[in-house]
Formats: sequence, structure tokens, C-alpha cells
Amino acid sequence: MIPNTPSSFSSERLSLLYHISQTFNSTLELEQVLNLVIDEVVSNLHAERGFVMLREAGGKFIFKAARGIDQKTIEDPEFQISYGIVEQVVKDEKPILTSNAQSDSRFSSRMSVIHLGLRSILCAPLLIKEKVIGAIYVDNRLQSGIFSEADLELLNAIAASAAIAIENARLYQIAVEKGRMERELEMASRVQSSLIPQVLPQISRWDFAARWIPARQVSGDFYDYFPVDGGQVGMVIGDVVDKGMPASLFMVYSRSIIRASMASAVHPRDGISTVNRLICADDAYGMFLTLVYAQIDPQSG
Repeated sequence: MIPNTPSSFSSERLSLLYHISQTFNSTLELEQVLNLVIDEVVSNLHAERGFVMLREAGGKFIFKAARGIDQKTIEDPEFQISYGIVEQVVKDEKPILTSNAQSDSRFSSRMSVIHLGLRSILCAPLLIKEKVIGAIYVDNRLQSGIFSEADLELLNAIAASAAIAIENARLYQIAVEKGRMERELEMASRVQSSLIPQVLPQISRWDFAARWIPARQVSGDFYDYFPVDGGQVGMVIGDVVDKGMPASLFMVYSRSIIRASMASAVHPRDGISTVNRLICADDAYGMFLTLVYAQIDPQSG
């Protein structure tokens, strides 16, 4: 089904729209979809240039594709079009046609139209569930009157199919990124688990038991055992503020600092002072560590 198709369309144009819709949905790679969209629009409307802009999370519209009739990428697209026309299309959620922007009273006074020598322009919103996610803009700087009302209807119909294809590609990209992050989190969890002691100290007259269960896949909580000078054993229980990946990274960093500082410290208080100084010196994000440290001398018990 081709969305928003005018009943006045000829069978030839309906066939064209069906072909274009199939082309748009032939891939889920967002960049490919965007280039397919603009190439099809420029080719079928006999435009000189075409641009696709998408709304980002902050509401700003960013150029995602800019191509000429030769299907080559246009450099610095932000300086090539009339933003005023795009802004009006986005605001009104309706397409715009001007046969000659130089003499069109709506746009002729705009500096971009004057300086860029813009003439024939078509622009249509990309709508998903009555929400504007972007816009398609095509023009011809050399000829006036090359676009008709029928072309405006065609661009609007193409934009409807394009919006669905772009949104599907976006959702697919989000799903792929989510899957990648989940795999990375799983790997991070394995790495962090490997840093937690797997074997407890064996010291006469002492019994040790420990269990580590992170609140999420990774955690800022940890414990550790390690040998220190004089045949003694250092023991640590630490809790980094917050949870998740930032806390786990800070935990790995803190563990390394603790081990390096305590292994050669003359006295535990000297080692802890060094740990505190080094961690505070590199803490640029306001994270902190709550720490309990104990040291066992197997000889004295």
C-alpha cells in the first residue's frame, strides 16, 4: 500500500510510486535509504539538486543527504538552500511549490534566495503519525517553472513512503545499536567478574567466605584479596557511588590503584593515603569510593 496517494494519480504514476516504495524498503541501512530517497526524488522530478533533513533529539534539523542530478554528494549543504522555506513547511506540515523564488512575493526578499539565485523549489514534510521527522527539498537554480502542481503531489506522496522507510531504518539502527551495547555489556560483565577473586585466601585458623552479585550487568561494588610486603594479606571491600557502566569503570580503576599502592606501603595508613590522593586527583566526574581495608599477618594471626 502506498500512503497518501492522490486519487487523481494516473496508473503510470501509481506504478512509479509503487516502484519507489519498493526501492526505499529494499534496505534497512539508514544512509542507503536516505541516498535512495533523494536520488529517486531528483531523478523523477527532474530537479537539479535534492536534500533530506531529519529532526534530531534536540529538535534541530540536520542534513542527512544532499545530492545532485549526477548522484554525487553536495558539500556544505547547510549553505545551499533556503531555510525559510523548510521552516514554513515544517511549521505548516504542508508542501510548498514556487515556480520562481526570485519573483515569488513569499520568498523573493529572503537573502538566501537572492544570494543563491534560487528559482524552482519544491519542499515537502516527512510525516510519521502527524509528527514531522524531517523534510525533502529539491530545486533548480537555472530554470524557472520546471515544477508543477502534479510534481508537488508526487513529491508529497514520495515523502509519505520515504518517511516510513526512514523511520523503519532508524528503528533498525536503534535495535542494532542496542544489541551491540548489550553484547558489550555482557563482555564487560565477564571482564569485571574475572577481576573478582575466584579463590579465597588459605590462612591457618582463618575462614573466608564471599559472594558478589552485581545489581546490574556490571557494578561498582567489589572485594579483593592480595599479598602485601612481609607475607601479609590485604583485604578490600569497596563500593563505588552509583551503578552501571560508569561505576564499573571507576571500580576497575580504583582496584588497580589500591593494589599498586598497598602492595609496597610501609604501613596501611600510608597506602590508603596514597590511594585517596591518586583517586581524588583523577576524579573529574564527582564519583567517589567507600572503602574498608584490612590487613592480616598469618604469623601473628
